[in-house]
Amino acid sequence: MAEMSYLVKDAKYCEIEAFTEKLSPKRFLVDIEKERVVVRRFGSSIIKFIYNTPDLEMFCNANSGEGPQHGGMAGKPVSPGSNGPPKTSLSSAPAIRSEVADLKDEVARLNALILELRAKGKRVVADRDHWQSRAKSVESEIEILRNQRPASTPDDRFAQAKRAFAKLYHPNNANASGMEKIVRAEVFKEFWNELERIERGE
Repeated sequence: MAEMSYLVKDAKYCEIEAFTEKLSPKRFLVDIEKERVVVRRFGSSIIKFIYNTPDLEMFCNANSGEGPQHGGMAGKPVSPGSNGPPKTSLSSAPAIRSEVADLKDEVARLNALILELRAKGKRVVADRDHWQSRAKSVESEIEILRNQRPASTPDDRFAQAKRAFAKLYHPNNANASGMEKIVRAEVFKEFWNELERIERGE
């Protein structure tokens, strides 16, 4: 017969269970953890931590009672060759609470980022609409000037309006960056082609 491991963490679950099931479930609550056995006596604040099998055997023999152990890991089926089902230490509770708190903070941070991006998106749309409106207004003025000029005489006012439009809306002449610069460039390109078409008399 193989010699039993000295430390609880090295012993098989069935070996530990063979000791703890001697304790009366009416008197004791047992938790079999990874490296130790925690024994609590009902009606008392005494908690005993046992780390080696000789001490565990001595304690269980000294406090043996009838019936299988309840309230801990005892009584659950054990797979052959394993040390028993996974054990959860009570000391892991603070770590779990800390992880939950970190996850809540991350969710809050992501929600704030989403709100910020939505606000920036609304500002970009508003800027785009503003510049498009101004460009259309200038286009209307140019169209009026084009209709008013004599057909046989060059219209210096049209050329002046075209230069004024370029000065106002060319992306390289504006103190803009990011999305605003992109919007201005698209507006300028759209209406500059139209101005050149008008200038050609098409």
